[in-house]
Amino acid sequence: MRKIMNYRLAAPLPRLAFACALAAAALTEAHAADPEQRVLPTVIVTGQKMAQTLEQVPASVTSIDGDFMREIGVMDVDTMQNYAANVTILMTSSAAQVSVRGLGTPNSNQASDPSVGTVIDGVFYGRSSFATAFVSDVDRFEVLRGPQGTLFGKNSTAGLLNIVTRAPEEDGVNARMEVLTAGYGARTYRPMLNLPLMEGVAVRFSGNYSMSDGVLYNTFLKRDERNPRQYTSRLRISVEPAEGWRGDIEGFTSNQFENFNIFKIISASEAMTQLIKDRDPDFDSNPRSNRNSSNVPSKEASIISGANFTLTHDMGGTLDIKNLEFTSISAYGEQFTKARDLDADFTPVVFIRDSLIQPSPYRQFSQELRFSGNNPTLLGWGHGFSFVTGLYYFDSNFKTSDKFEIERLSEALAYEGAANGDDIPQPIRGAIYQASPLLETVLSALTSAGIDTAQAARVNLTQHDKAYAIFGQFEHMFLPEWALIGGARFGYEKKDGVASSESNGLPVISLLPQQLQDELTQNAVVSPIISQLTGQPAKCGISIISLIAHQCNHVSPVSIEERDFSPKLGVKWTPSRNTSAYATFSRGFKSGGFNALPLAPDNLEFKAERATSYEVGGKTRLMGGSMNISASVFSTDFDNLQISSFQDNSFVILNAAAARSRGFEVDSRWLLPIRGLSLSSSLGFADARYKSYHEAPAIAGSGKSTQDLTGKPLAFAPRWTGSLIPSYSQNVDPLGLVATFAADILYRSSRYLDVDDDERKLQPSTTILNARAIIARPDDSWVISVAAQNITNQLIYDQIVGQPLAPGNLAGVRTDRGRFYTANLTMNFQ
Repeated sequence: MRKIMNYRLAAPLPRLAFACALAAAALTEAHAADPEQRVLPTVIVTGQKMAQTLEQVPASVTSIDGDFMREIGVMDVDTMQNYAANVTILMTSSAAQVSVRGLGTPNSNQASDPSVGTVIDGVFYGRSSFATAFVSDVDRFEVLRGPQGTLFGKNSTAGLLNIVTRAPEEDGVNARMEVLTAGYGARTYRPMLNLPLMEGVAVRFSGNYSMSDGVLYNTFLKRDERNPRQYTSRLRISVEPAEGWRGDIEGFTSNQFENFNIFKIISASEAMTQLIKDRDPDFDSNPRSNRNSSNVPSKEASIISGANFTLTHDMGGTLDIKNLEFTSISAYGEQFTKARDLDADFTPVVFIRDSLIQPSPYRQFSQELRFSGNNPTLLGWGHGFSFVTGLYYFDSNFKTSDKFEIERLSEALAYEGAANGDDIPQPIRGAIYQASPLLETVLSALTSAGIDTAQAARVNLTQHDKAYAIFGQFEHMFLPEWALIGGARFGYEKKDGVASSESNGLPVISLLPQQLQDELTQNAVVSPIISQLTGQPAKCGISIISLIAHQCNHVSPVSIEERDFSPKLGVKWTPSRNTSAYATFSRGFKSGGFNALPLAPDNLEFKAERATSYEVGGKTRLMGGSMNISASVFSTDFDNLQISSFQDNSFVILNAAAARSRGFEVDSRWLLPIRGLSLSSSLGFADARYKSYHEAPAIAGSGKSTQDLTGKPLAFAPRWTGSLIPSYSQNVDPLGLVATFAADILYRSSRYLDVDDDERKLQPSTTILNARAIIARPDDSWVISVAAQNITNQLIYDQIVGQPLAPGNLAGVRTDRGRFYTANLTMNFQ
């Protein structure tokens, strides 16, 4: 079995990227005297609620501009993880898994909050999946690493994604049309129209309309799976009604859906394989095949929409502050999940199914009022002072109602026999298979007689969340080159809700009057017998569901009230406009919550997560501005780390005791002395481990219920990530064209894909190679690009879990599309 790769063997790409950065730094400033010297453009970021150059931000930040996103042909948000060190992004329209520096909570449980915040055009969204609607017409995509609690509050303990879309422009009418195609049947159309209406008023419309033939093929249902469709429209209106005032109105809607049998059995016992093949002769468990087999016609369908209004007022000179700005952001967002099905046994056996009973809405409203500004001194002292301070209000509602169902009891018997089949003598196993049709006949007769034989649990959660906060952060240049950084956020949050679960009884029990059923479960003699048989308290009822999934009938009011204090302290040294170094201490807070599938009254709640981080970093421009480099070293401790675990056929959020991540990031970009040649690199190392986790879920089949993972790696946390992107552009004067050739070398080291750190669930390290050629007019009136993606044909899974009730069998979610080719056309009209 493959182990985590040794440091010295794990990172040929990171070594190469770092070597390039060091080599560049070692070159002399003689290049600066070259009249042909090229200079990198100044990068402005707003991840700290004010416009700053990248070199002046005292934090580890990666900023990717929209032009580069178009160049590489970004189809989804997931692609962005490859170009930012120590970042993992995996999203669908109803769930997301985002981590920074190895720390993050998979949003497989829809009621949980993220550890990595998502901010889009200044609005904080409580669900990361809102980002799926913002992959086109983007100005920049920023990743801020480490706790961002001071400015952004709860649910940004690991970091922040800050997406800024392109604003309307008043300098003329312009339009763009992008057409993207890929070898697996993907087609995307992205129109954009920018229209100045009158002086001070401009409108910008953009859309993203995409479809795919599917990455997996379901051999039982004879249909494509993972075939996402997205129809997104966005409108921004900018208004300047008077001097010093500016309003920005934005509205968007995104209709997304796909066939959603995403799990594939990748390891199965002989008995389970035979059971599946009896129902689907085309079944295979080869991890490299693009086929799976499930009987439930699963779908995921969501509508993500929202509207926001941002008002800014230049108050320069007020209160003797030279530059003072007031900002108000009012926003509403909705994630309306129409369908979310799960074939919970991952096979064509008609056994376990989980589906929404009715649509699941998540709605949020937020209001932020803030002041930001800068002044030459602070009350006459120092050499510069800048600040951000404000008030924040957040209100959200969430509701989900699932039906957890055993579709056929006869199939359940056959499945259970196969799940333990390798330990059951062949004659007995054969008798079980032969008994299944007989059981089906008996159940049909009972149903015909008016007896309810259905076995299902209805699981509900309603949740209301309110949060209030006051925040502030400042930088004070107390000496010409030295600044003090300080900030704090005080927050209060309350979550209320009701969790419930109710199941049908066993068919024979259903014959009894309800009063008699209740008396049996409460009888002093009968109650212990029921508990012994079911493994549950007698009050949970008697049902097949309770035996299989540890379901218990209950109605449980739930409530959490929390207060948090998130401070930030640090110093910054700025010897020149293009160079800075910093050291910071910060804390972050992520609220506790409730599990969205409360089958039983235990594990209903999970506690708040807290992060404490120390970071030292530096940023500079070298060689006359043709190269920039930034580096940071960090250590982050998490208490009550929230993790996602697949238990009893559903995902639940649990608290690990403590975890720590230590490492570094290095980003660089270099315009080499050879005209047209550039080199970008990003390198990250994050050693994320449990400091204390004595009651971790045990490996299936180990004979234990728990294990001690203290000192072991966190799941979904590669130690090394890196990218190296050489690019060469050349004018083709005889044809009046510009040709560009580029390659992406993208590396991720091995990582565990489930919280139990099972060696069989280890994703090996991957090195992806992409190559592209771009032909364009010098004025970009049209651009054509062709590319080969994943030339190295890397096999990538993002999750591997145990097959439910079948110890030793595995199912996984594959994310790569194999080797494929793309062709894109962009046309600009002015």
